[in-house]
Amino acid sequence: MDDIATVTANMPGVDHAPDILKGRYAKAMAGKVRTIPSHHLAHAYSAFLPSGMDCALVLVADASGSTFSTDEGRFTESFTLYLGEGNTLTPIHSEKVQSHLAGLSTLGFVYEAVSRKAGFVTELNDGLRFPEAGKLMGLAAYGCDQENWFPWMTRSQAGLGISMSAYDIFLEIEALEKRYDDGKGKPYFRPYLVDLAHKVQTELENVLCDLVRDAVRETGVKNLCMAGGVALNSVANYKILRACALDDIFIFPAAADNGISVGCALWGYTEAEGAAASRVALLNAYLGNAYGEDAVDRDVAAFAGQIVVEDLDPEAM
Repeated sequence: MDDIATVTANMPGVDHAPDILKGRYAKAMAGKVRTIPSHHLAHAYSAFLPSGMDCALVLVADASGSTFSTDEGRFTESFTLYLGEGNTLTPIHSEKVQSHLAGLSTLGFVYEAVSRKAGFVTELNDGLRFPEAGKLMGLAAYGCDQENWFPWMTRSQAGLGISMSAYDIFLEIEALEKRYDDGKGKPYFRPYLVDLAHKVQTELENVLCDLVRDAVRETGVKNLCMAGGVALNSVANYKILRACALDDIFIFPAAADNGISVGCALWGYTEAEGAAASRVALLNAYLGNAYGEDAVDRDVAAFAGQIVVEDLDPEAM
């Protein structure tokens, strides 16, 4: 541990991660703990530094970024646009929402809210429930537009912002549930929820395409990097690539918070090394061990009395 130069961790919302780390380490090591300025900046480092691009727009969008206290109240990051050049990331637009309304006024949280309504949830033993947003993306293909529904996500009149009204979104979801939900069968088979999936997916695609198109027009930069949980929406990503006249796009594979440690490490490394920090492109996500046939046979043999194994060639399979 003496060889470690810096230790950086981060969590969304109010960032308690540095204090947690300092409490775990001895005093000498605790002095090496550094605090990254924001959750979205950690995502941005994970997207840009491994991209292999010298210059790119970097879009970070998720359910919740960092929460900051200001004289006007508490605000939470919804999405942030950066310009990446060399080893430097410069914010060009940071969208923040009132923290007490973030649950229905960030791009990621609205998508998660509909995922939960549709019954796409993983439940863990300790009571944690995680929305399965990828399943909602699949369900959206079966839905239809409903012309009388209220638009949830619209571009701001000026700049690179996105307007969302938490109260209108909440009221529409509750009204639809009260009017159409009969409580029978799986939620994701109920027509109004299938159409809600289509609505939130379509609006997300459209607003992101408009946002990226305007950012490209303002900066002249045609490369895009993405991270944050919203960057896992592969359908939206493909439409952005096709609709925004991009030269190239890079999405960090562990785009959600399971990859935030990479961004923290890259930020700490870049801050410590400065201009001397080198960049290595991430060419594939398969960074673990490879297991040859001998290793597989050896491990199978260790459990020979407990399992039945049949070895098939490709043609037999």
